[in-house]
Amino acid sequence: MHKYKPFWTKELTNQRNTRDQAQEIAEKSEGKYEEQKRRYVINWRRECAIMKKQISLPKKEIWNKFISGTDNTSIQTIQQAE
Repeated sequence: MHKYKPFWTKELTNQRNTRDQAQEIAEKSEGKYEEQKRRYVINWRRECAIMKKQISLPKKEIWNKFISGTDNTSIQTIQQAE
């Protein structure tokens, strides 16, 4: 079953593919020069950081939109139930 993610976009799919390609290149750089291997790993980490940032911003927007649509009494009721 597919889990629905309202924040997921085509850009995130493209970024995930770019990140995965960078990971493959970094992992297959065995036997290359140390400087070149280091660049591949740095590029992979950079792509991971970009992906993380691109995910966190839409998540915050969706969450804020959800919270603004609720009233304080429903939130207090949920907190009291816990």
